[in-house]
Amino acid sequence: MRIEEAMDEIDWIRQSVARAQRFDGIRALPTLGSGLLAIAAAAFQSRWLVAVDDAAYLQQYVGLWSLVAGCSLAFVVIDMVMRYHASPTARQRRMTREVLNVLTPCLCVGALLTAGLLRVAPGYGWMLPSLWAYCLALGIFATRPMLPFIASVCGSYYAAAATVWLLAAPQAMPIAGMGMGILFGGGQCLSAGLLYWHLERQE
Repeated sequence: MRIEEAMDEIDWIRQSVARAQRFDGIRALPTLGSGLLAIAAAAFQSRWLVAVDDAAYLQQYVGLWSLVAGCSLAFVVIDMVMRYHASPTARQRRMTREVLNVLTPCLCVGALLTAGLLRVAPGYGWMLPSLWAYCLALGIFATRPMLPFIASVCGSYYAAAATVWLLAAPQAMPIAGMGMGILFGGGQCLSAGLLYWHLERQE
């Protein structure tokens, strides 16, 4: 019995340590909002983008999705910052900084990659959704120490969806709007569901 009690105590300690190392600053509701925004933008893209030539269309496309990305990022970051200032523990504040530090480089690389492609190879603009998703997947994978299961699933989704889109997308303009809806809208909705089910539901 003593051995069983000791094993139970070790298991309890292991679970307590795992909970203490888990980051809960990213929440389901703002993540879901960013996903629904992406789906809405994808659904209405054909009405909003009216350029007649490929170069102008690509510029409008990047402008639209840069705006969507900025709004989506604002949903999540504003909520994180509010929780950062409301957090009673230094550990949670430190973890918030760590998550922002690992996500920021992938976002900056995605922006630089977009600017470079528009400048030197606009004919490959159809690849942008996949390239953006690959950058995001790398950032999500980097959060695995704090969100191991969620980061693994969501990062894998973005990487797999980016590959499928890269192989299946038509290599011509216009860029299909639902590609972004599936890639990012679907990915963010999946992330929101996992955040709720594995973190918030247990609170």
